Amino acid sequence: GSPFMRWGLVHVHASAGNRKPAEELLEETIKLAKSGVLISTTVAYIYISLGEKKPALLWLEKAYHDREPNISWLRIFLESWIKTDFLDSDPEYQKLLQKIGQDW
Repeated sequence: GSPFMRWGLVHVHASAGNRKPAEELLEETIKLAKSGVLISTTVAYIYISLGEKKPALLWLEKAYHDREPNISWLRIFLESWIKTDFLDSDPEYQKLLQKIGQDW
């Protein structure tokens, strides 16, 4: 399915405490991203939904370096859809926001 649907499914599983199906979808998504079928931001959003900061930041950096268009919507997406602020205090995340011009 679409990257957004894939993230949504993982987000629902993670929110309900169903880590095993969420992690299985994550593994599948990583394989698809590495093969070029899906973009890195999809993997990052899944890690964020699972509450895993470090791998999320690594995939967000990859998305930035690969010049993925979705990276420009990062802050809006996180605040509107995921509704989490656990990255806000992270210096790496703040640097990334500065690089993409979303440090407002």
